Amino acid sequence: MLALAEAADQSTVLDCVSLPGEIKRREDRLAAIARAKTAIQARAKERDAHEQAEYQARLAQREARQKASGKKPGGKPPTPPQPAHARTTSST
Repeated sequence: MLALAEAADQSTVLDCVSLPGEIKRREDRLAAIARAKTAIQARAKERDAHEQAEYQARLAQREARQKASGKKPGGKPPTPPQPAHARTTSST
């Protein structure tokens, strides 16, 4: 009975697959995915900061025009940027 169980266990593993090698490959892949995720998050944070700075500059420019003319500027005021994580979740 033990021999049959051992044979059944061995039959699911292909001869060409090295379990330690496969485990190492998967661990390396997970590490690469984690590095890529960190890089993507850093770029998104940088982009969010840049968009926020542009928004603040537009608000300041609008306010300066209003002070110079004494009138409320026409058109809609600029809309604040959404963080990258909000853009990805709202589009689904």
